[in-house]
Amino acid sequence: MLFNQKCFNMRMITIEGLPPTLNIYYAGKHWSARKKDVDYWHELIHWHLLEAKIEKPLDYPIEVWVVEYCKRLRDSDSAVIAVKLFGDSLVKGGWLPDDSPKYIEAVHLTCKKANKNYLEIMF
Repeated sequence: MLFNQKCFNMRMITIEGLPPTLNIYYAGKHWSARKKDVDYWHELIHWHLLEAKIEKPLDYPIEVWVVEYCKRLRDSDSAVIAVKLFGDSLVKGGWLPDDSPKYIEAVHLTCKKANKNYLEIMF
């Protein structure tokens, strides 16, 4: 079942742009470039969580839905990077103590064709 009772209390943030794909990392992107990407996305996600006034700490466990809207359609499993960046941002920002299954019990990934690139994260 994709949606359960928790969906009625879900929060959502929308971020313009998309993180790098998993394929880019498989292709051997240099660690320093990956670090720069990670730092940028952690800060961006953190800012969106603050802007959305998401209270700390979150009740857990949570489920995370990530939808990547893409001009050029990506593989759905490439959205795993966005989930990882989001989970790490929740921990770094103090919303969750850890990103283990005790706190993030499930993730759902989808990619959809769109006129512009953006990311929706629901939790």
